[in-house]
Amino acid sequence: MKLDQARAEFISWARTYYNENFISGSEGSISCRIGDTMLITPRRKSPATLTPEDVILIDIPGGSMSSGANPPADMSLHRAVYRKYKETGAIVHTVEPNTMTSSMAGKTVYPLLDDLAQIVGPTTRVARYSEPVDAGIRASVVRGLKKRSAVLLSGGGALCMGANLDEAHAVCQVLMKGCKCFIETEFLGGGIRINPVETRLMRLVYLIKYSKQNVKNR
Repeated sequence: MKLDQARAEFISWARTYYNENFISGSEGSISCRIGDTMLITPRRKSPATLTPEDVILIDIPGGSMSSGANPPADMSLHRAVYRKYKETGAIVHTVEPNTMTSSMAGKTVYPLLDDLAQIVGPTTRVARYSEPVDAGIRASVVRGLKKRSAVLLSGGGALCMGANLDEAHAVCQVLMKGCKCFIETEFLGGGIRINPVETRLMRLVYLIKYSKQNVKNR
């Protein structure tokens, strides 16, 4: 895919995430991998007015910028995740309200719904997060994502990842639903968690069968 086409698709997805409240004009960020580089949204720039010239192109191994300006505060976190998880093609730092509320609570979100176990993982853990992002925070988030597609960031929403922006979007949607369910059932004394063995089995089946089928169909 040519870079100009990649930028155009990236902006289209950025507006989708913005319109669905996964990111705002001042908070949250999205990125996608293109070989050894990544496109990422600039800091405090509304996706509604984003232009190809605004999109930042960054070298993943070295961190140098070849286009754009004013990278987001979590830029180094995106790079760290791409370096660790080679299959990851897109990352979203979502600040959607339900996800943000769960991150503020600082509690692990356990699956009450099958799709959370399948698409996100057996649990959604909480990683340490603050800005500026340092090496300790990057390590905490990378650990939190192990065998999962999302991690809550303490007081800062969540980081979701996928093979591409479409898959990362699905992760954001399922995590939002899972967090909403978690929040609402907490008022009633807590929901009934899916058995941990079953959650791991659901996740494994999804990764082996359905995720690979999605790749095949793209």
